[in-house]
Amino acid sequence: TVDVSLPTGQQIADAVGNTSWTSGGSDIDLSSAPWLYDNLDGETSTNSYGYWTSTPNSSNSYSAWIVFSYGYLYYGDVDYTDNGVRPVITVSKSQLSQ
Repeated sequence: TVDVSLPTGQQIADAVGNTSWTSGGSDIDLSSAPWLYDNLDGETSTNSYGYWTSTPNSSNSYSAWIVFSYGYLYYGDVDYTDNGVRPVITVSKSQLSQ
């Protein structure tokens, strides 16, 4: 079995080296890690503009953090339906074989 979850805002921030980011902080430029927002364009019915993280915005009770298709982590209203999910699958090294 493997654990599946939504990424946190901090995991996204850490992926681009911003370890001091907080959930009440500002948007983060993700252009140094395009794999975080690959295949997000919102231009077709099969793609979304972004994906939600599991992190609420601590400064704004009706917002949560989203990885947006234009390459940044930003907060958006939780009733915005053009965003999807991109689960994180965690596999222990002990479960891998060569």
